[in-house]
Amino acid sequence: MAPTPPQLDHVVLLLPHATLVDPPTWLTSNFTLTPGGTHAGGETQNTLVLFADGTYLELIAFVDDKPECRKDHWWGKKDFGVIDYAFTVPDVKSFDVKKLNDRLERKETKVRYAEPTAGGRTREDGVEVKWKVAFPEGVERGGMPFWCLDVTERKLRVPISRTATEHPCGAVGMAGVLAQIDQTRLPSIGEALAAIVEERGDGNARFPVGTPSGTYGATAASIRIKEPTDRTKTALDLSLVLHVPKRETRPSDIYQSIGSGKVAIFFESL
Repeated sequence: MAPTPPQLDHVVLLLPHATLVDPPTWLTSNFTLTPGGTHAGGETQNTLVLFADGTYLELIAFVDDKPECRKDHWWGKKDFGVIDYAFTVPDVKSFDVKKLNDRLERKETKVRYAEPTAGGRTREDGVEVKWKVAFPEGVERGGMPFWCLDVTERKLRVPISRTATEHPCGAVGMAGVLAQIDQTRLPSIGEALAAIVEERGDGNARFPVGTPSGTYGATAASIRIKEPTDRTKTALDLSLVLHVPKRETRPSDIYQSIGSGKVAIFFESL
């Protein structure tokens, strides 16, 4: 039986805790923010930007930016900015990490996935949300997607509503993730993504994925990989690409420096 096609679940944007608590205008003037909660373990908190295609942008911060919260955390060494992204599948019971690793092995890539482990958070309204996550091994965190697999109902983790998904910038969903990766690792990442999505990717190194609620008339979302435009920068640089309806004036792309990190969010017309 063919593997269940992956869906882009969410993208992770790491922010200072003060920015999460009191969002600046570059966030509030573009997006409607939905309360998240505190993750199990108490090290991180989040706020959500929900989209009509079922995906979401997770704004996450280490509580009070305490060094002890970063210590030993899988994102503890990351600068602020877009740092990771997650896939999911429509039927989480169909997720088989062994079969996934078998496909990766046949591609002769060093990337493998660990067995899913428990995760969760408590929402601001007190509701407990549970899921499992499977993280990649043999690659820098963020170089390949992790998997987020719901244990409680998905709508508890991703409370989609008309009000929550109407954004000042007009974004209706995710067009994809742009990953700029140094040329020594680019072929391996491409082979690993091809093994997951069961496609080679197109001539522009785009690997198509679905979204939880469809694409609203757009082409499928995609993971886009390329060599860095500035080779003096970090070996891995992630950006988010959002879909907006076609209109006379497209929203301005977001470029924001935060400490030693930066945020890049691009808008692409349907």
